[in-house]
Amino acid sequence: MSRVVPRAADGGERANAVVRVGTRESSLQANSLGLFPRVSIGLEETVRVAVSYPDGQPGDLVVIQSEDGGRLDNGQFVMRATLDDARQVQFSFTSTEEGGLYRVCLRKGFNEKRLEFWGNTQTTSR
Repeated sequence: MSRVVPRAADGGERANAVVRVGTRESSLQANSLGLFPRVSIGLEETVRVAVSYPDGQPGDLVVIQSEDGGRLDNGQFVMRATLDDARQVQFSFTSTEEGGLYRVCLRKGFNEKRLEFWGNTQTTSR
């Protein structure tokens, strides 16, 4: 028997993110296209990310992929994580020495969310 997952107004599963950049913390909500608001980060900066799926279940698989360079906390471009008891996945992302757009995609089943980071030398995170 399949489980019915409540959907956001866009037809996708709800998701929220908390991004920690230096001493700054941003709480983000995905829009109707599954995009979170863009976050400015420094070059070669590591940020902590926690994404929660309020309607998910502990143990649900989430595939996380860095699409434009940078590395995840496993040192790779792709990692697998499962929702914990708080229905969250947590990971780190580190930008490269080059500025520009970094996209991180999260896939949970057929649902896709996207975090965007803007790497630049004028970050206010420190």
